[in-house]
Amino acid sequence: MRRAPWIAALATIGLALPFTLLALAGAAWLTENLTQMASSIGGMDLPAAVREAWSRWPEILGMVIGMGLVVVILVLAKRELAATSKESL
Repeated sequence: MRRAPWIAALATIGLALPFTLLALAGAAWLTENLTQMASSIGGMDLPAAVREAWSRWPEILGMVIGMGLVVVILVLAKRELAATSKESL
């Protein structure tokens, strides 16, 4: 029983350390290359980007409908849970 907290702490540190180093490396890379990325946005072909976005509207609509259905399911499930908890009292 006494080893469980130590194992949990070491596992947490073992997972946190590589991801922390990865985040620091990403932040350093972003700092070095941010000016290049910002300058490349100015040369973007805006009409081509609009055409690409317009061609993907069915995908966006499907994602919005799917998210709406998930919200409706969550609301209905919450109502049902609230009704069953009131009945049990």
